[in-house]
Amino acid sequence: MTRFLIAALAVVSFIAGAHAQPAFNGGAPVTITFPPISAGGTISAPIVTNIFSSNSGAPTIASGACGATNNGTITGDNQSGKVTIGASATATCAVTFSTTFPTGTPKAVVLTPANAAAAALAAGSPFVSAVSTTGFTFQAAALASTTWYYHAY
Repeated sequence: MTRFLIAALAVVSFIAGAHAQPAFNGGAPVTITFPPISAGGTISAPIVTNIFSSNSGAPTIASGACGATNNGTITGDNQSGKVTIGASATATCAVTFSTTFPTGTPKAVVLTPANAAAAALAAGSPFVSAVSTTGFTFQAAALASTTWYYHAY
């Protein structure tokens, strides 16, 4: 992993400094600042994507937001994670981010089946029905006993 990071930094440094600059911002050079890397090869600061830092807090599912008698469970962070819905019959599940998206509403939230029950739903049935700066809602004909991976970006 360390060799990969060093190689990647070398390539980016070469492109950013040793070549002619692409015409960004009226031809002005682009400055790239990297977080410090410790002697062991680990990054000592969070890498921030265009939306959230990878160490954002865990999102939540409010009482009754994924079925009438259960909350479901969620692991992960605001960008990606896993939602497990209990056996109670439900057709919707609402997830609330730990913080609002600083750049506005996410461009998309992608769902991927994470268990056989989710994969067995008819193709195209599960979908994200609402996205906002504070969370997202997804639905299908029957979500009971399903597990989903999500990625918001």
